[in-house]
Amino acid sequence: MCAGKRENKPNYTHIFNSETLQRIAVQLPLTVSELAAVEGVAAVKAERYGTEFLEITMKFTCRLSGN
Repeated sequence: MCAGKRENKPNYTHIFNSETLQRIAVQLPLTVSELAAVEGVAAVKAERYGTEFLEITMKFTCRLSGN
């Protein structure tokens, strides 16, 4: 279940804004601490959503690389 749904947030509520998502896509953090170091990612959000978010981004990255 996605984090927004689990917390009963409206569909239009996003965890990270577009600019932050672009920074994450460029930097490709592998750990929660690396994610927290990305500009626009608050430590609280990194701790709350980091593990789940990184699992999703790693799966996507692996798919893009053909692994």
